[in-house]
Amino acid sequence: MEIQTLKYLVLLPAVILYLRLPAARPPWSWWTGGLLLAGMAVEGLGFWLASQGWSNLLYFNGYMVLEFALILGVQNSMTAARKGRVYRVSVAATIFLAALLQEGLGTDLRSGFLTRTLVVGGLLLAVSGVDVLFRMARRSDSPLAGRADFWMLVSVVTYFLCFIPTMGLYHYVGEKDIVLAEAIYGINDYLFILRYGLLAYSLHLLGRNLKRHGRDLQ
Repeated sequence: MEIQTLKYLVLLPAVILYLRLPAARPPWSWWTGGLLLAGMAVEGLGFWLASQGWSNLLYFNGYMVLEFALILGVQNSMTAARKGRVYRVSVAATIFLAALLQEGLGTDLRSGFLTRTLVVGGLLLAVSGVDVLFRMARRSDSPLAGRADFWMLVSVVTYFLCFIPTMGLYHYVGEKDIVLAEAIYGINDYLFILRYGLLAYSLHLLGRNLKRHGRDLQ
């Protein structure tokens, strides 16, 4: 089975589970809907552009910025204290925008991928996600394994903590062995599947918990 097919097989259940959620739901789930929509679009259109022999780098560079904003929105909506939310957005957005401008101004966005910005953004989202997880663990009265928002955060943190060293190894090996570098880059496809598989499980838990207990249960 082709890897692209596997990606859709894990994306589609997540979309279906999301569409079945009631309108009364926690704020973070609305941001998650944007992530799913963007994920479907980037996979579909990106694959089609590549199959036509056209460059999809400009498209993926734009998606990277959108994804960063959406995931930061998810994490921010899970933070109860307003001071914590303002601090997280201010610091993360400033560092990300600085990296984006520094690399973007010297790169042709149609033919070059903003790799350093992607790594910086991924690291920021992973660190921010771990911070939210620790805050959640301190204030939660219920087991984290039964919380949908916990698995949503785990999907993001796991993905980016594994993605960053994979990309680093890809660029290091790429200078010496292109075939091996392409094989290493393929690891990202399986990280994608893991990420959206965990997200689908998160949405399954959310739907079940909302049905049982109402909007306040995450």
